[in-house]
Amino acid sequence: MNLQLAQELVQRYLQFADADPVTPAQLGHLEAQLNVVLPEDLKLIASVYSGGRQIGGLSIEKILADEPYGDVASCTHALRRSIQLPDRYLVLAEPPESLVVFETKAQATIETPVIWLASYDVDRLRTGEPLRDADLFESYSEFFAFLLDRELEERDDHSEEPGYIR
Repeated sequence: MNLQLAQELVQRYLQFADADPVTPAQLGHLEAQLNVVLPEDLKLIASVYSGGRQIGGLSIEKILADEPYGDVASCTHALRRSIQLPDRYLVLAEPPESLVVFETKAQATIETPVIWLASYDVDRLRTGEPLRDADLFESYSEFFAFLLDRELEERDDHSEEPGYIR
């Protein structure tokens, strides 16, 4: 696992946004609640980004929400019940006509792939059939880097507009 990349991403994120951390205790609670092991790179990035705010044009679920819905745990539980999403997957986002999940592993030091798949492929997560339309990121860090790159491109595209504040 490339924790150096995760640390670099934390620094990049802090260049344009304030830290909104999740504590190690909160992450431990999430792991217990969902019976999973979260990857180390997610834990490091969560020290500054807790989700719940759009980044790179994608609204990521809050890691832990104050209300009983709208966070990773409630979205994951809902899909585990409704479509029998396998326990190893956690829901990161539900963009229109797609789903973003990451596949947990038995150890926190093993990279966990993030999968952005079309809604018509969601059942294939349960059946194990090959996905027809999906983007695969090798790790949470790689996925977060993709989002940061998109965010910075969007900001650069708008930086020439009158009244734009960086």
